[in-house]
Amino acid sequence: MKGTLLVRFAISFIFIVFGVWEILVPVYWAPFIPKFVGEIFNPLFATRIHGLVLLVLGVLTLIKFRKKIIAPLTSATLLSVVFSVYVFSGFSDLLVRDIVIFLFSLSLLFEPEKDKDL
Repeated sequence: MKGTLLVRFAISFIFIVFGVWEILVPVYWAPFIPKFVGEIFNPLFATRIHGLVLLVLGVLTLIKFRKKIIAPLTSATLLSVVFSVYVFSGFSDLLVRDIVIFLFSLSLLFEPEKDKDL
């Protein structure tokens, strides 16, 4: 039970930190926006929206709000990050790291409904 609590806090931390970072310093992250998105939206705007999504998902994961909905959304978001990292840099240490974070996020789907140890 405590292991899943730690995973939930870790995923929340990652989402919140990167969400705030993308909102406050979008110019750093805008180059990673897929080209087709940059043709539709201003890349800085798209980065801030992505950051806002990450921030909201991070907070909702932290408080276990509607876990059955939020856990798959965090996993899908991280899967999109894995795909983007692969497209931009191929197989790399960053890709391995993001795959592991994605797999940890999948474990939240199997977190028990009631944590008796909390």
